[in-house]
Amino acid sequence: MKPVFKALLLIATPFLLVSCSAQKKFANRLRGAWQITKYDVNDTRVSAREFTNLGMITFNKNHTGTVDMKNIFTGSSSSGPRPFEWSNTENSVTIRGDNSEITKAWIVVTNKKKVQLWKSTDGYNRIQEIELRR
Repeated sequence: MKPVFKALLLIATPFLLVSCSAQKKFANRLRGAWQITKYDVNDTRVSAREFTNLGMITFNKNHTGTVDMKNIFTGSSSSGPRPFEWSNTENSVTIRGDNSEITKAWIVVTNKKKVQLWKSTDGYNRIQEIELRR
């Protein structure tokens, strides 16, 4: 039985390393300051709303960060940067904190050095799309 286990381990190890490597590579790419250039809310019941130049989001190495973002519904400025925690896989980002507009799990649609495009849903037939640029 041991030879079978060793063979399975040898076969699975490269896949685990590649997955972990892609996750780390994405985390490294996220680190730093990003401008929130666009936030779309697509609702199946009403016409889509698009907001532009909403503020800044910063991802730190220790998986914390800050967001300084205008309220997407009122357009008013925030009261300053708010902290959050984040985690990622190779194709998703989860943000936890008190900013309800961005605090959720996001599916990564575009993952480039200078541009990130993510999508999410809130359970009310609305799809959010956020675009970040360096």
